[in-house]
Amino acid sequence: MKKKATLLITNLEKIYTMQTIKQKDVIYSHAYLAMHHDVILEIGEGSYTHLLDKDTRILEGRSHFAIPAFIETDAAYPVCDEWNKTRKLQEYRMQYMQHGVLTMAMDSHEQSFLEMDIVPKQALTYPILYGNAIIKASTKYTKKRFCISTRDNHFIMQDPLLLAQLLYIKQGMDALLLLKALTCYPAKALRLPHVGVLKKGKQADILICHGNSLSHLFQGLYENHITQIVKKGVRIYPNLLI
Repeated sequence: MKKKATLLITNLEKIYTMQTIKQKDVIYSHAYLAMHHDVILEIGEGSYTHLLDKDTRILEGRSHFAIPAFIETDAAYPVCDEWNKTRKLQEYRMQYMQHGVLTMAMDSHEQSFLEMDIVPKQALTYPILYGNAIIKASTKYTKKRFCISTRDNHFIMQDPLLLAQLLYIKQGMDALLLLKALTCYPAKALRLPHVGVLKKGKQADILICHGNSLSHLFQGLYENHITQIVKKGVRIYPNLLI
């Protein structure tokens, strides 16, 4: 018996999969994205009726596009008192999640939660571009493959998208390259083949963003176009598409 979609997002303007075929980026237009519980069931253009049954939940994605959830390669929890540690750590994770980060690499042995996968930090094959370096940069960063991290010794932030927006506006970096630095490059560097891309059989960690194309995501500082977050096929933020 063929699997049916438990969650289906229809009429998306674009789906940026972070896949490449013959050195060409795979991007779908006017497409749908189907999930079966915690994994991606199918991505396509055209009819999706073969994926429906009475239990399928359908979301309207018009005027939105889909991208993989972000991955933080070098996270560190803030120092906090033992008596309020649980509350502070939950707030910290929620701030990351609301900015699109659903996987974090850390030194600590914290357990994963519904809204966040915690994985061990390790030596990376790609360089990490940190927040302080991005803010202070006076010359253009020229490496073709890198990861973006919010970790810094001078301030605490949980918004990697803001750092990518700075690179887009100040240095004129390509939007697709910046998205790769937030998704598939960290996944490859951390050896996490199940995340960082949108593809059949991969974990359904997905961000739905308002706009018609990827450039909308990076054009304005502090503009968060993320309107829907799906973790392992479950909507975790917010309740409805805007």
